Amino acid sequence: MSAGPNGYIFLTQTKVRIRNLNGKKRFHTMRGLSLERRILLLVLLPLLGGLIPGVLMVIRAQRELQEMRHLTALADVVWKLSELDSRIDSESTNWYFFKSTFEATDDERKKERVKQDQWRIESSKTITSYKLLRSEIDSSSLSAPLRNALDTVDRDIAALPELRQLVDHQVDDGSSITIMEDYRGFRRDINAVSDCNGSPIRRTMTLCVMSVTVLRATRPSRNSTSPVPSPSSASPGIGLP
Repeated sequence: MSAGPNGYIFLTQTKVRIRNLNGKKRFHTMRGLSLERRILLLVLLPLLGGLIPGVLMVIRAQRELQEMRHLTALADVVWKLSELDSRIDSESTNWYFFKSTFEATDDERKKERVKQDQWRIESSKTITSYKLLRSEIDSSSLSAPLRNALDTVDRDIAALPELRQLVDHQVDDGSSITIMEDYRGFRRDINAVSDCNGSPIRRTMTLCVMSVTVLRATRPSRNSTSPVPSPSSASPGIGLP
C-alpha cells in the first residue's frame, strides 16, 4: 500500500467492501431460513422481550407474599400480647390480699389465693403461646424500635416469677409501690409494642390482619346468638386495696 490519497481511498474501499460482504452474508443467511423457523423466531422475539418484566413481577410478588406472611405472624404476636395484657391485669387485681397488714379473713385470703393461682396458670399458658409465636419471627427483619420493645417484654416475662414471689411474701407496705409499678410497667411495655410496629403502611396492614382475626374470634356460632368475648375486655386498672 503506497502513501498518499490513493492509499487512503484503497483502504476505505476495502473496508466498505468487507462491510458489504458481511451484510450480504447475513442477508443470505436470513433468506436461507425456512418458513417454520421464521414463524418460530417471530413468536419467540416477543416472549423473550417480555421475559425480563415477567421475572421482575414474579420477584416482586414473592417479596410481597413474604411481607404479608411476616405481617400475619407479627399480627399474631401483637394479638397474643393483648391477651397477655389481660392476664397480667387479672394478676394485678388482688395482690394486696397477701399482705400481712391488709385486713382480711382467712377464708377471704384462701378464695383470693385460688383466683390468683388460676390467673397465674392462664398467664403462663399465654406466655408459652407467645414465645412460640415470637420464635417464628426473624428479629433482623424488624425495625429497631419494635425489636427493642419486644426485647423489653421478654425481659418483663423473665422477671415475672420474681414479681410473683414478691407478691406472695409481702411483710409490710414497703413492697406495695414496687409491686404496683412492676405490674404497670409490664403492661406499659406490652402496649408499647403496637406503638412501634414499623411504618404507617405496615401498621395499617397489621391492623387489617388483626381486624380479621378479631372478627373471626367474635363471630357468633350458628347455635348461639351472643358473640365470644374478646380476651382484651378485662378492666385495664391495677388492683388497689
